[in-house]
Amino acid sequence: MEVFEEPQEATESVSVVKGELLYQQHCQACHAADGNGITGQNPPLLASDWVADQEKLIDTALGGLSGTILVNGKLWDGEMPSFHQLSDEELAELLSFVQKEFGGNKEPISVSDIKKRRQ
Repeated sequence: MEVFEEPQEATESVSVVKGELLYQQHCQACHAADGNGITGQNPPLLASDWVADQEKLIDTALGGLSGTILVNGKLWDGEMPSFHQLSDEELAELLSFVQKEFGGNKEPISVSDIKKRRQ
């Protein structure tokens, strides 16, 4: 019996597709499809130091945010809900998409990265 293994590229592209769908479902309304945020309401993700720092990105997604923050040299005051209800796999896919699209082509965030920060 022959075992078929999916090529790594196909697995990564599926993860990106899932991450994009999760972004559309959970983030796009506040941060816009292009990651530029909503002027005067929600900060951009595009080229943001919050997206560039994997631990900060994971912690923000797990714990949410409230209060004043500095993003790309501008102060923002608002709230972001926690996404702790998403599975470790879903968060890894979502945040890997966010980093790839808006923060430069970093290494994908792994499920184990999420598990470590969730503790």
